[in-house]
Order: sequence, then C-alpha cells, then structure tokens
Amino acid sequence: AYNHSEDWVNELNDYLDKSIDEVISCLHEYLPKVKVHKPEGTYILWLDFRNYDLTDEELRNRIYDKAHVVMQGGSNYDEKSEEQFQRICIANPTKQVIEALERISKEFN
Repeated sequence: AYNHSEDWVNELNDYLDKSIDEVISCLHEYLPKVKVHKPEGTYILWLDFRNYDLTDEELRNRIYDKAHVVMQGGSNYDEKSEEQFQRICIANPTKQVIEALERISKEFN
C-alpha cells in the first residue's frame, strides 16, 4: 500500500476535495444562514447554526429527530461548545451527504 497506492490516494483526495466544494455550495444554497469554512486537512465540516436562533434542543430536534440525520454536536469535542456547532463527515458518497442536507433544509425552510 505504501509503495503502490499513490494513484489511489490522489484520486481519493481529488474526490474529497470536489465533495467538500459541492457540499459547501449546497449549504450556501439550502441553508444560507449556516456558516462553514473549507477544511484544510480533513473531511469533517464544522457547521455553525447560531444564525438560526434556535436552542440546542430545537436544533437537535430538527436535525436528528425530524430530518433523521446524525451529526456530532460541538459539545462532544469541547464541553464549553454549544450544540449550535455540528460536525458532518463527508467521507461518504457525495450523493448521500447532499440528500442529508436536503432533508435538513426542509426542516429549516
């Protein structure tokens, strides 16, 4: 793997870069109040939902219970963080991630 996988790693990195760009574009379109920055070294996106002015409980209800999307709340990684920060892993087929964002957007719009 270390000696013969350079092509595979390059293709994977290209796929992830394109997926990140597409997901960020969809976020701007479907959930314009969510702040997101392109990650520099991972395929995890931090989503800032604070502009929706929801409580942590209301946010969790819309994402987890109504849209049926599982993310990771910011408080899982920093006890001082709010649930208003959610992490989404895009190391899945891009189509599935976009579908999850569409389901979330229906609960916010």
